[in-house]
Amino acid sequence: MVPVSARGFDIFAQNPTHALADVSGFYIGTPLAAPFGAPQNVDPTPVFCAGFSSEAILGSATGATGPNIALLQQRLLDLGFWNGGPDGSFGWSTQQAVMAYQKWNHLTPRGYVDAATARSLNWPNCRPSAGVTNGGDLLEVDKGRQVGLFLHNGKVVWALNVSTGGGYYYEADNALTGARITGTAITDNGTFHVYRVSDQAAYKGTLGTLYRPRFVVGGIAVHGAPNVPSYPASHGCIRVSNPAMDMIWATNLLPMGATVVIHD
Repeated sequence: MVPVSARGFDIFAQNPTHALADVSGFYIGTPLAAPFGAPQNVDPTPVFCAGFSSEAILGSATGATGPNIALLQQRLLDLGFWNGGPDGSFGWSTQQAVMAYQKWNHLTPRGYVDAATARSLNWPNCRPSAGVTNGGDLLEVDKGRQVGLFLHNGKVVWALNVSTGGGYYYEADNALTGARITGTAITDNGTFHVYRVSDQAAYKGTLGTLYRPRFVVGGIAVHGAPNVPSYPASHGCIRVSNPAMDMIWATNLLPMGATVVIHD
């Protein structure tokens, strides 16, 4: 858990409405009998689903480019896994989206498209479903899967790869005072609300710097980080990639007072 410093907060007025990003590319119609035809919705309720991919998605990894990468990126977007858009370049955001997809679909979270992941992406699939049932707008943090789900009216808008508290005991020097800090790296379960935000790219906390954090309980914040692995690794905060944190700010997905539900 990262204790909150009394210094350095920038409090920003928040729009009272959720400026949720529009999701494009949903396919409507009847299920397909064979793969790689025109994509269709299998069942648009209660969660959005997509039929076979319009073309075969192939294996790929960071650094790959081309039309098949754009196809992969759009397929992930259609299924709710945010990646920044189909620019045809397999970068950090795409790697994080692939990892989130793998986690949600019980695949090995490697962060690249292996044969099992390509096969899963090519077949009909649905976007994640919420694990909470209040029907509202919130962030659900599933620590078991290590995935964050942004909900609007109870439906998943975007899914992100996250890394929460690693469960380890730590000793460190307070980055602000130099005092010795000890603790256990745990992300608390419960229902919380965003109570402080900072738009600083290198917000100074007691255990280091945080990228554009939004605090939800005590020193636990949703923040960008340069390393968001496939496993719980933080001191207690909820790490997302820096580009994902930029998206959260740009679309106001976590305004002041927003609900955050954290569970195993």
